[in-house]
Amino acid sequence: MNHVATCSFLALSMVAPALAPLHAASPAESLLNLDRPLVIAHRGYSAAAPENTLPAFQLAVTAAADLVELDYHHSRDGILTVLHDHTLDRTTDATRRWGRTNLHVSEFPFAELESLDAATWRGSNQPPAFIPTLDQALDVIQKGSVTLIERKAGAAADCVQLLRRRKLVNQVVVQAFDWAYLEDYHKLEPDQVLGALGPWGQFGGKKLTDDEKKLSPRWIDEAKRIGARIIVWNRQVDLAAVRDAHAKGLDVWVYTIDDPALMRQLVELGVDGIITNNPGLAWRALPRPVSPLHGPIPEGWKLVTEEHFDSDASLDRLERTDRNAWKHSADGSSHALELASQSKYTPPVRSPVNIALLSGQTYGDFILEGDFLQTGREYGHRDMCVFFGFRDASHFYYTHVATAADDHAHNVFIVDGAPRRKLTNRTTTGVNWGQNIWHRIRIERRAATGSIRVFFDDLTTPIMEATDTTFTQGKIGFGSFDDTGKIDNIRIWAPTSPTPSSSRIFGE
Repeated sequence: MNHVATCSFLALSMVAPALAPLHAASPAESLLNLDRPLVIAHRGYSAAAPENTLPAFQLAVTAAADLVELDYHHSRDGILTVLHDHTLDRTTDATRRWGRTNLHVSEFPFAELESLDAATWRGSNQPPAFIPTLDQALDVIQKGSVTLIERKAGAAADCVQLLRRRKLVNQVVVQAFDWAYLEDYHKLEPDQVLGALGPWGQFGGKKLTDDEKKLSPRWIDEAKRIGARIIVWNRQVDLAAVRDAHAKGLDVWVYTIDDPALMRQLVELGVDGIITNNPGLAWRALPRPVSPLHGPIPEGWKLVTEEHFDSDASLDRLERTDRNAWKHSADGSSHALELASQSKYTPPVRSPVNIALLSGQTYGDFILEGDFLQTGREYGHRDMCVFFGFRDASHFYYTHVATAADDHAHNVFIVDGAPRRKLTNRTTTGVNWGQNIWHRIRIERRAATGSIRVFFDDLTTPIMEATDTTFTQGKIGFGSFDDTGKIDNIRIWAPTSPTPSSSRIFGE
Protein backbone atom coordinates (compact mmCIF):
# COMPACT_ATOMS: atom_id res chain seq x y z
CA MET A 1 0.00 0.00 0.00
CA ASN A 2 1.08 3.60 -0.53
CA HIS A 3 1.72 5.14 2.90
CA VAL A 4 3.50 8.31 1.73
CA ALA A 5 1.52 11.52 1.46
CA THR A 6 1.62 13.18 -1.95
CA CYS A 7 0.77 16.63 -3.27
CA SER A 8 -2.58 17.33 -4.79
CA PHE A 9 -2.46 16.67 -8.52
CA LEU A 10 -4.85 19.56 -9.06
CA ALA A 11 -2.58 22.00 -7.23
CA LEU A 12 0.44 20.74 -9.14
CA SER A 13 -1.30 21.12 -12.46
CA MET A 14 -2.27 24.70 -11.65
CA VAL A 15 1.30 25.81 -10.98
CA ALA A 16 3.00 23.63 -13.63
CA PRO A 17 0.57 22.90 -16.47
CA ALA A 18 3.36 22.19 -18.95
CA LEU A 19 4.90 19.29 -17.03
CA ALA A 20 5.23 16.05 -19.01
CA PRO A 21 3.00 13.19 -17.81
CA LEU A 22 4.51 10.91 -15.20
CA HIS A 23 5.64 7.47 -16.25
CA ALA A 24 3.10 4.77 -15.56
CA ALA A 25 3.96 2.72 -12.49
CA SER A 26 5.45 -0.71 -13.14
CA PRO A 27 3.38 -3.76 -12.16
CA ALA A 28 5.49 -4.25 -9.04
CA GLU A 29 5.11 -0.60 -8.02
CA SER A 30 1.39 -0.67 -8.78
CA LEU A 31 0.86 -3.54 -6.38
CA LEU A 32 2.50 -1.58 -3.58
CA ASN A 33 0.11 1.30 -4.25
CA LEU A 34 -3.11 -0.73 -3.99
CA ASP A 35 -5.43 0.19 -1.13
CA ARG A 36 -6.28 -3.42 -0.23
CA PRO A 37 -4.32 -6.42 1.05
CA LEU A 38 -2.65 -8.53 -1.62
CA VAL A 39 -3.29 -12.24 -2.10
CA ILE A 40 -0.02 -14.04 -2.83
CA ALA A 41 -0.04 -17.69 -3.93
CA HIS A 42 2.71 -19.62 -2.10
CA ARG A 43 4.59 -21.87 -4.56
CA GLY A 44 1.57 -21.42 -6.84
CA TYR A 45 -1.84 -22.73 -5.81
CA SER A 46 -0.03 -25.36 -3.77
CA ALA A 47 -3.13 -26.43 -1.84
CA ALA A 48 -4.63 -27.70 -5.09
CA ALA A 49 -1.67 -28.75 -7.27
CA PRO A 50 1.95 -29.87 -6.84
CA GLU A 51 3.99 -26.96 -5.52
CA ASN A 52 6.33 -24.98 -7.77
CA THR A 53 5.01 -26.57 -10.97
CA LEU A 54 3.35 -25.05 -14.02
CA PRO A 55 -0.12 -26.45 -13.10
CA ALA A 56 0.12 -24.81 -9.67
CA PHE A 57 1.17 -21.51 -11.26
CA GLN A 58 -1.63 -21.62 -13.83
CA LEU A 59 -4.23 -22.34 -11.14
CA ALA A 60 -2.95 -19.40 -9.10
CA VAL A 61 -3.32 -17.11 -12.11
CA THR A 62 -6.85 -18.46 -12.69
CA ALA A 63 -7.64 -17.76 -9.02
CA ALA A 64 -6.64 -14.09 -9.59
CA ALA A 65 -3.70 -14.14 -7.17
CA ASP A 66 -2.00 -10.73 -7.16
CA LEU A 67 1.39 -12.43 -7.06
CA VAL A 68 2.52 -16.00 -7.56
CA GLU A 69 5.52 -16.97 -5.44
CA LEU A 70 8.17 -19.48 -6.48
CA ASP A 71 11.67 -20.53 -5.44
CA TYR A 72 14.73 -21.04 -7.60
CA HIS A 73 18.07 -22.86 -7.44
CA HIS A 74 20.77 -23.48 -10.05
CA SER A 75 21.18 -26.74 -11.91
CA ARG A 76 24.67 -28.08 -12.47
CA ASP A 77 24.76 -26.40 -15.87
CA GLY A 78 23.65 -23.03 -14.48
CA ILE A 79 19.95 -23.09 -15.39
CA LEU A 80 17.76 -21.20 -12.91
CA THR A 81 15.53 -24.05 -11.79
CA VAL A 82 12.25 -23.78 -9.86
CA LEU A 83 12.16 -25.91 -6.71
CA HIS A 84 11.83 -25.12 -3.01
CA ASP A 85 14.10 -27.66 -1.33
CA HIS A 86 17.83 -27.91 -1.89
CA THR A 87 17.29 -31.61 -2.55
CA LEU A 88 15.01 -33.49 -4.93
CA ASP A 89 13.92 -36.11 -2.40
CA ARG A 90 10.60 -34.70 -1.15
CA THR A 91 8.86 -33.39 -4.27
CA THR A 92 10.07 -35.66 -7.09
CA ASP A 93 10.59 -39.34 -7.86
CA ALA A 94 14.38 -38.90 -7.92
CA THR A 95 15.02 -41.13 -4.90
CA ARG A 96 12.96 -43.97 -6.34
CA ARG A 97 14.47 -43.54 -9.78
CA TRP A 98 18.11 -43.13 -8.81
CA GLY A 99 18.20 -45.27 -5.67
CA ARG A 100 19.67 -42.83 -3.16
CA THR A 101 18.73 -39.88 -1.00
CA ASN A 102 20.03 -36.37 -0.35
CA LEU A 103 20.06 -35.62 -4.07
CA HIS A 104 20.97 -31.94 -4.45
CA VAL A 105 19.53 -29.87 -7.29
CA SER A 106 22.99 -28.53 -8.09
CA GLU A 107 24.33 -32.05 -8.76
CA PHE A 108 22.34 -32.54 -11.96
CA PRO A 109 22.11 -30.88 -15.36
CA PHE A 110 18.67 -29.54 -16.12
CA ALA A 111 18.08 -32.15 -18.83
CA GLU A 112 18.03 -34.77 -16.06
CA LEU A 113 15.99 -32.63 -13.67
CA GLU A 114 13.20 -32.00 -16.16
CA SER A 115 12.76 -35.75 -16.68
CA LEU A 116 11.60 -36.20 -13.08
CA ASP A 117 7.98 -36.62 -11.99
CA ALA A 118 7.12 -33.66 -9.76
CA ALA A 119 3.44 -34.54 -9.20
CA THR A 120 2.74 -38.03 -7.89
CA TRP A 121 4.39 -37.40 -4.49
CA ARG A 122 1.12 -35.63 -3.63
CA GLY A 123 -1.00 -38.70 -4.35
CA SER A 124 -3.44 -39.69 -7.07
CA ASN A 125 -5.39 -37.42 -9.43
CA GLN A 126 -2.64 -34.82 -9.70
CA PRO A 127 -2.06 -33.02 -12.99
CA PRO A 128 1.15 -34.22 -14.68
CA ALA A 129 4.00 -31.94 -13.68
CA PHE A 130 7.76 -31.59 -14.02
CA ILE A 131 10.42 -29.27 -12.61
CA PRO A 132 10.28 -26.03 -14.65
CA THR A 133 12.95 -23.48 -15.37
CA LEU A 134 12.45 -19.95 -14.09
CA ASP A 135 11.94 -18.90 -17.72
CA GLN A 136 9.11 -21.41 -18.16
CA ALA A 137 7.46 -20.30 -14.92
CA LEU A 138 7.63 -16.65 -15.93
CA ASP A 139 5.98 -17.50 -19.26
CA VAL A 140 2.94 -18.84 -17.40
CA ILE A 141 2.66 -16.41 -14.49
CA GLN A 142 3.37 -13.11 -16.20
CA LYS A 143 0.47 -13.61 -18.62
CA GLY A 144 -2.01 -12.97 -15.84
CA SER A 145 -0.24 -12.09 -12.58
CA VAL A 146 3.07 -10.93 -11.12
CA THR A 147 5.83 -13.35 -10.14
CA LEU A 148 7.32 -13.21 -6.65
CA ILE A 149 10.77 -14.75 -7.15
CA GLU A 150 12.45 -16.18 -4.07
CA ARG A 151 16.14 -16.89 -4.40
CA LYS A 152 17.33 -20.06 -2.68
CA ALA A 153 20.86 -20.21 -4.13
CA GLY A 154 23.08 -18.31 -6.53
CA ALA A 155 24.45 -14.83 -7.09
CA ALA A 156 22.25 -11.76 -7.54
CA ALA A 157 23.80 -11.11 -10.96
CA ASP A 158 22.27 -14.32 -12.37
CA CYS A 159 18.71 -13.23 -11.60
CA VAL A 160 19.39 -9.64 -12.67
CA GLN A 161 20.73 -10.87 -16.01
CA LEU A 162 17.69 -13.08 -16.64
CA LEU A 163 15.19 -10.33 -15.84
CA ARG A 164 17.06 -7.81 -17.96
CA ARG A 165 17.16 -10.25 -20.88
CA ARG A 166 13.39 -10.73 -20.61
CA LYS A 167 12.72 -7.02 -19.97
CA LEU A 168 11.06 -7.94 -16.67
CA VAL A 169 12.87 -5.60 -14.30
CA ASN A 170 10.18 -4.39 -11.89
CA GLN A 171 7.60 -6.47 -13.71
CA VAL A 172 8.21 -8.96 -10.86
CA VAL A 173 9.21 -8.81 -7.19
CA VAL A 174 12.37 -10.50 -5.88
CA GLN A 175 12.79 -11.69 -2.29
CA ALA A 176 15.33 -13.64 -0.23
CA PHE A 177 16.27 -14.64 3.30
CA ASP A 178 19.87 -13.78 2.43
CA TRP A 179 19.98 -10.01 2.95
CA ALA A 180 23.53 -9.76 1.60
CA TYR A 181 22.11 -11.08 -1.68
CA LEU A 182 19.42 -8.39 -1.58
CA GLU A 183 22.01 -5.69 -0.90
CA ASP A 184 24.04 -6.88 -3.91
CA TYR A 185 20.87 -6.99 -6.01
CA HIS A 186 19.94 -3.43 -5.07
CA LYS A 187 23.39 -2.20 -6.11
CA LEU A 188 23.06 -3.91 -9.51
CA GLU A 189 19.42 -2.93 -10.14
CA PRO A 190 18.35 -0.10 -7.81
CA ASP A 191 14.85 0.21 -9.27
CA GLN A 192 13.84 -3.41 -8.67
CA VAL A 193 11.28 -3.91 -5.88
CA LEU A 194 12.82 -6.25 -3.30
CA GLY A 195 11.39 -8.13 -0.33
CA ALA A 196 13.47 -8.92 2.76
CA LEU A 197 12.43 -12.30 4.18
CA GLY A 198 12.70 -13.09 7.85
CA PRO A 199 13.17 -13.93 10.57
CA TRP A 200 16.45 -15.78 10.48
CA GLY A 201 17.05 -18.75 12.74
CA GLN A 202 20.40 -17.43 13.91
CA PHE A 203 22.73 -14.46 13.57
CA GLY A 204 26.50 -14.38 14.00
CA GLY A 205 26.51 -18.03 14.95
CA LYS A 206 24.03 -17.43 17.78
CA LYS A 207 20.53 -18.94 17.76
CA LEU A 208 17.92 -16.22 18.00
CA THR A 209 15.28 -16.30 20.72
CA ASP A 210 11.57 -16.07 19.94
CA ASP A 211 11.54 -12.44 21.06
CA GLU A 212 14.49 -11.63 18.80
CA LYS A 213 12.64 -13.14 15.86
CA LYS A 214 9.67 -10.80 16.21
CA LEU A 215 9.42 -8.04 13.62
CA SER A 216 10.94 -4.98 15.27
CA PRO A 217 12.52 -1.62 14.37
CA ARG A 218 15.95 -3.28 14.25
CA TRP A 219 14.85 -5.62 11.45
CA ILE A 220 12.89 -2.89 9.67
CA ASP A 221 15.78 -0.43 9.70
CA GLU A 222 18.19 -3.01 8.29
CA ALA A 223 15.74 -4.02 5.57
CA LYS A 224 15.38 -0.39 4.54
CA ARG A 225 19.16 0.09 4.56
CA ILE A 226 19.79 -2.74 2.09
CA GLY A 227 17.19 -1.35 -0.34
CA ALA A 228 14.15 -3.53 0.38
CA ARG A 229 10.67 -2.07 -0.19
CA ILE A 230 8.82 -4.92 1.52
CA ILE A 231 9.51 -6.82 4.70
CA VAL A 232 8.20 -10.39 4.46
CA TRP A 233 7.72 -12.04 7.84
CA ASN A 234 6.04 -14.94 9.58
CA ARG A 235 3.08 -14.32 11.88
CA GLN A 236 5.34 -12.80 14.58
CA VAL A 237 4.17 -9.27 13.77
CA ASP A 238 2.18 -6.81 15.84
CA LEU A 239 0.49 -3.46 15.33
CA ALA A 240 3.49 -1.42 16.48
CA ALA A 241 5.85 -3.18 14.05
CA VAL A 242 3.47 -2.78 11.11
CA ARG A 243 3.06 0.92 11.88
CA ASP A 244 6.81 1.37 12.18
CA ALA A 245 7.40 -0.32 8.82
CA HIS A 246 4.76 1.85 7.16
CA ALA A 247 6.21 5.01 8.69
CA LYS A 248 9.57 4.07 7.15
CA GLY A 249 8.04 3.40 3.72
CA LEU A 250 8.01 -0.42 3.80
CA ASP A 251 5.07 -2.72 3.17
CA VAL A 252 4.59 -5.82 5.33
CA TRP A 253 3.68 -9.21 3.88
CA VAL A 254 3.13 -12.26 6.10
CA TYR A 255 3.65 -15.97 5.30
CA THR A 256 2.28 -18.73 5.16
CA ILE A 257 -1.31 -18.19 6.29
CA ASP A 258 -4.10 -20.65 5.47
CA ASP A 259 -6.49 -19.91 8.34
CA PRO A 260 -9.22 -17.38 7.34
CA ALA A 261 -9.60 -16.01 10.88
CA LEU A 262 -5.86 -15.34 11.13
CA MET A 263 -5.88 -13.71 7.68
CA ARG A 264 -8.53 -11.28 8.89
CA GLN A 265 -6.63 -10.58 12.14
CA LEU A 266 -3.45 -9.76 10.22
CA VAL A 267 -5.30 -7.47 7.83
CA GLU A 268 -6.79 -5.64 10.83
CA LEU A 269 -3.20 -5.01 11.98
CA GLY A 270 -2.56 -3.31 8.64
CA VAL A 271 -0.58 -6.08 6.94
CA ASP A 272 -0.34 -5.40 3.20
CA GLY A 273 -0.09 -8.92 1.80
CA ILE A 274 -1.07 -12.46 2.76
CA ILE A 275 1.08 -15.31 1.41
CA THR A 276 -1.02 -18.47 1.34
CA ASN A 277 -1.15 -21.97 -0.10
CA ASN A 278 -4.85 -21.42 -0.78
CA PRO A 279 -5.49 -18.14 -2.64
CA GLY A 280 -9.10 -19.09 -3.39
CA LEU A 281 -9.79 -19.28 0.34
CA ALA A 282 -7.92 -16.02 0.95
CA TRP A 283 -10.12 -14.09 -1.47
CA ARG A 284 -13.14 -15.30 0.46
CA ALA A 285 -11.65 -14.35 3.83
CA LEU A 286 -10.43 -10.85 3.07
CA PRO A 287 -12.65 -7.78 3.31
CA ARG A 288 -12.82 -6.84 -0.36
CA PRO A 289 -12.50 -9.82 -2.66
CA VAL A 290 -12.07 -9.23 -6.35
CA SER A 291 -14.41 -10.48 -9.01
CA PRO A 292 -13.14 -13.89 -10.14
CA LEU A 293 -11.55 -14.25 -13.55
CA HIS A 294 -13.26 -16.26 -16.24
CA GLY A 295 -12.35 -18.27 -19.31
CA PRO A 296 -12.90 -17.22 -22.93
CA ILE A 297 -16.39 -15.99 -23.91
CA PRO A 298 -17.52 -16.05 -27.57
CA GLU A 299 -17.95 -12.71 -29.31
CA GLY A 300 -21.50 -11.44 -28.97
CA TRP A 301 -22.31 -13.49 -25.88
CA LYS A 302 -23.25 -11.62 -22.73
CA LEU A 303 -23.43 -12.23 -19.01
CA VAL A 304 -27.10 -13.09 -18.44
CA THR A 305 -27.10 -14.50 -14.89
CA GLU A 306 -24.92 -13.80 -11.86
CA GLU A 307 -25.50 -15.18 -8.37
CA HIS A 308 -23.20 -14.77 -5.35
CA PHE A 309 -25.54 -16.14 -2.65
CA ASP A 310 -24.75 -13.21 -0.36
CA SER A 311 -27.89 -13.35 1.80
CA ASP A 312 -30.72 -15.61 2.94
CA ALA A 313 -32.86 -14.02 0.22
CA SER A 314 -30.80 -15.87 -2.41
CA LEU A 315 -32.48 -19.10 -1.29
CA ASP A 316 -35.80 -17.75 -2.53
CA ARG A 317 -34.39 -17.72 -6.07
CA LEU A 318 -33.88 -21.50 -6.02
CA GLU A 319 -36.05 -24.59 -6.47
CA ARG A 320 -34.76 -27.31 -4.14
CA THR A 321 -35.51 -30.98 -3.75
CA ASP A 322 -35.44 -30.35 0.00
CA ARG A 323 -35.27 -26.78 1.24
CA ASN A 324 -34.02 -27.92 4.66
CA ALA A 325 -30.88 -29.44 3.16
CA TRP A 326 -29.69 -26.06 1.85
CA LYS A 327 -28.71 -22.86 3.63
CA HIS A 328 -27.00 -19.53 3.15
CA SER A 329 -23.50 -19.92 4.61
CA ALA A 330 -21.43 -17.00 5.91
CA ASP A 331 -17.90 -16.95 7.32
CA GLY A 332 -16.71 -13.43 7.97
CA SER A 333 -17.02 -11.60 4.65
CA SER A 334 -17.41 -14.86 2.73
CA HIS A 335 -20.86 -16.03 1.61
CA ALA A 336 -21.97 -19.15 -0.26
CA LEU A 337 -24.83 -21.52 -0.95
CA GLU A 338 -24.27 -24.59 1.21
CA LEU A 339 -25.64 -28.08 0.77
CA ALA A 340 -25.38 -28.93 4.47
CA SER A 341 -27.16 -32.29 4.65
CA GLN A 342 -28.79 -34.97 2.52
CA SER A 343 -32.12 -34.07 0.93
CA LYS A 344 -35.21 -35.99 1.98
CA TYR A 345 -36.17 -36.68 -1.60
CA THR A 346 -36.70 -39.82 -3.64
CA PRO A 347 -36.23 -39.24 -7.38
CA PRO A 348 -38.60 -41.00 -9.79
CA VAL A 349 -35.63 -42.83 -11.37
CA ARG A 350 -32.06 -43.50 -10.20
CA SER A 351 -30.47 -40.02 -10.28
CA PRO A 352 -29.04 -37.37 -7.91
CA VAL A 353 -30.89 -36.51 -4.71
CA ASN A 354 -29.54 -33.04 -3.85
CA ILE A 355 -30.63 -30.47 -6.42
CA ALA A 356 -31.06 -26.68 -6.33
CA LEU A 357 -32.26 -25.09 -9.60
CA LEU A 358 -32.12 -21.43 -10.57
CA SER A 359 -35.79 -20.50 -10.68
CA GLY A 360 -37.69 -18.53 -13.28
CA GLN A 361 -35.74 -19.11 -16.48
CA THR A 362 -34.44 -21.72 -18.91
CA TYR A 363 -31.30 -21.79 -21.03
CA GLY A 364 -30.31 -23.22 -24.41
CA ASP A 365 -26.70 -22.45 -25.39
CA PHE A 366 -24.69 -21.27 -22.39
CA ILE A 367 -21.34 -21.12 -20.63
CA LEU A 368 -21.44 -21.49 -16.87
CA GLU A 369 -18.64 -20.88 -14.40
CA GLY A 370 -18.84 -21.24 -10.64
CA ASP A 371 -16.81 -21.96 -7.53
CA PHE A 372 -17.39 -25.31 -5.80
CA LEU A 373 -16.08 -26.68 -2.51
CA GLN A 374 -16.63 -30.33 -1.55
CA THR A 375 -17.19 -30.86 2.18
CA GLY A 376 -17.78 -34.61 2.28
CA ARG A 377 -15.44 -37.46 3.16
CA GLU A 378 -12.90 -38.76 0.65
CA TYR A 379 -14.00 -41.75 -1.43
CA GLY A 380 -14.20 -42.65 -5.11
CA HIS A 381 -17.62 -41.12 -5.80
CA ARG A 382 -17.04 -37.92 -3.76
CA ASP A 383 -18.75 -35.41 -6.01
CA MET A 384 -20.39 -32.14 -6.90
CA CYS A 385 -22.86 -31.80 -9.77
CA VAL A 386 -24.07 -29.20 -12.25
CA PHE A 387 -27.52 -29.77 -13.79
CA PHE A 388 -28.74 -28.35 -17.10
CA GLY A 389 -31.36 -28.93 -19.76
CA PHE A 390 -33.60 -29.65 -16.76
CA ARG A 391 -37.15 -30.25 -18.05
CA ASP A 392 -38.62 -32.12 -15.09
CA ALA A 393 -37.57 -34.50 -12.32
CA SER A 394 -36.88 -37.36 -14.75
CA HIS A 395 -35.57 -35.49 -17.83
CA PHE A 396 -32.26 -33.60 -17.57
CA TYR A 397 -28.47 -33.67 -17.95
CA TYR A 398 -25.87 -33.44 -15.22
CA THR A 399 -22.11 -33.43 -14.89
CA HIS A 400 -20.81 -35.54 -12.02
CA VAL A 401 -17.33 -34.29 -11.02
CA ALA A 402 -15.82 -36.90 -8.73
CA THR A 403 -12.62 -38.29 -7.28
CA ALA A 404 -12.56 -41.39 -9.50
CA ALA A 405 -14.20 -42.19 -12.84
CA ASP A 406 -16.34 -45.24 -13.57
CA ASP A 407 -19.67 -45.88 -15.30
CA HIS A 408 -21.52 -44.15 -12.45
CA ALA A 409 -19.11 -41.36 -11.51
CA HIS A 410 -17.06 -38.53 -13.02
CA ASN A 411 -18.94 -38.41 -16.28
CA VAL A 412 -21.68 -36.48 -18.08
CA PHE A 413 -25.03 -38.23 -17.61
CA ILE A 414 -28.54 -38.04 -19.05
CA VAL A 415 -31.71 -38.83 -17.15
CA ASP A 416 -34.40 -39.47 -19.78
CA GLY A 417 -37.31 -41.17 -18.03
CA ALA A 418 -34.95 -43.94 -16.93
CA PRO A 419 -31.99 -44.35 -14.55
CA ARG A 420 -29.07 -42.06 -15.36
CA ARG A 421 -26.96 -43.10 -18.33
CA LYS A 422 -23.37 -42.10 -19.14
CA LEU A 423 -22.92 -39.90 -22.24
CA THR A 424 -19.26 -39.00 -22.02
CA ASN A 425 -17.02 -39.51 -25.06
CA ARG A 426 -13.92 -38.70 -23.06
CA THR A 427 -13.17 -38.15 -19.38
CA THR A 428 -10.19 -38.03 -17.04
CA THR A 429 -9.50 -40.46 -14.21
CA GLY A 430 -10.98 -38.06 -11.65
CA VAL A 431 -10.19 -34.88 -9.72
CA ASN A 432 -8.56 -34.03 -6.42
CA TRP A 433 -11.16 -32.13 -4.39
CA GLY A 434 -8.85 -31.80 -1.37
CA GLN A 435 -9.98 -30.30 1.92
CA ASN A 436 -11.29 -26.75 2.23
CA ILE A 437 -10.27 -25.92 -1.36
CA TRP A 438 -12.50 -23.97 -3.73
CA HIS A 439 -12.39 -25.14 -7.34
CA ARG A 440 -13.65 -23.51 -10.53
CA ILE A 441 -16.02 -25.55 -12.72
CA ARG A 442 -16.92 -24.43 -16.24
CA ILE A 443 -19.62 -25.97 -18.45
CA GLU A 444 -19.92 -25.17 -22.16
CA ARG A 445 -23.17 -26.23 -23.87
CA ARG A 446 -24.11 -25.89 -27.56
CA ALA A 447 -27.65 -27.21 -28.02
CA ALA A 448 -27.70 -27.41 -31.83
CA THR A 449 -24.59 -29.58 -32.08
CA GLY A 450 -25.16 -31.30 -28.73
CA SER A 451 -21.66 -30.38 -27.53
CA ILE A 452 -21.03 -30.55 -23.77
CA ARG A 453 -17.59 -29.69 -22.36
CA VAL A 454 -16.63 -29.65 -18.69
CA PHE A 455 -13.58 -27.93 -17.17
CA PHE A 456 -12.13 -28.15 -13.66
CA ASP A 457 -9.75 -25.40 -12.49
CA ASP A 458 -7.85 -25.37 -15.80
CA LEU A 459 -10.22 -23.42 -18.04
CA THR A 460 -8.37 -24.36 -21.22
CA THR A 461 -8.46 -28.18 -21.22
CA PRO A 462 -11.76 -30.04 -20.65
CA ILE A 463 -11.93 -32.94 -18.21
CA MET A 464 -15.08 -34.33 -19.92
CA GLU A 465 -16.66 -34.12 -23.34
CA ALA A 466 -20.01 -35.46 -24.55
CA THR A 467 -22.48 -34.97 -27.40
CA ASP A 468 -26.27 -35.19 -27.13
CA THR A 469 -29.22 -33.18 -28.51
CA THR A 470 -32.10 -34.70 -26.53
CA PHE A 471 -32.76 -31.60 -24.39
CA THR A 472 -32.09 -28.27 -26.09
CA GLN A 473 -33.58 -26.04 -23.40
CA GLY A 474 -33.99 -26.29 -19.65
CA LYS A 475 -33.18 -24.99 -16.20
CA ILE A 476 -29.73 -24.93 -14.65
CA GLY A 477 -28.81 -25.95 -11.12
CA PHE A 478 -26.22 -27.36 -8.72
CA GLY A 479 -25.86 -30.00 -6.06
CA SER A 480 -24.53 -33.49 -5.51
CA PHE A 481 -25.59 -37.07 -6.04
CA ASP A 482 -25.39 -37.80 -2.32
CA ASP A 483 -22.63 -35.64 -0.81
CA THR A 484 -22.35 -32.13 0.67
CA GLY A 485 -20.60 -28.96 -0.44
CA LYS A 486 -20.70 -25.23 -1.15
CA ILE A 487 -21.35 -23.21 -4.31
CA ASP A 488 -20.60 -19.56 -5.08
CA ASN A 489 -19.90 -17.00 -7.80
CA ILE A 490 -22.20 -18.54 -10.41
CA ARG A 491 -22.04 -16.70 -13.72
CA ILE A 492 -23.79 -17.70 -16.94
CA TRP A 493 -23.09 -16.28 -20.39
CA ALA A 494 -25.33 -16.89 -23.41
CA PRO A 495 -25.90 -15.51 -26.92
CA THR A 496 -29.44 -14.45 -25.93
CA SER A 497 -31.31 -13.79 -22.70
CA PRO A 498 -32.72 -16.85 -20.91
CA THR A 499 -36.35 -17.74 -21.54
CA PRO A 500 -38.68 -16.79 -18.65
CA SER A 501 -40.41 -19.75 -17.00
CA SER A 502 -43.16 -19.46 -14.39
CA SER A 503 -43.44 -23.19 -13.72
CA ARG A 504 -41.65 -24.82 -10.79
CA ILE A 505 -40.14 -28.29 -11.00
CA PHE A 506 -39.64 -28.62 -7.27
CA GLY A 507 -42.47 -26.91 -5.39
CA GLU A 508 -41.84 -25.45 -1.95
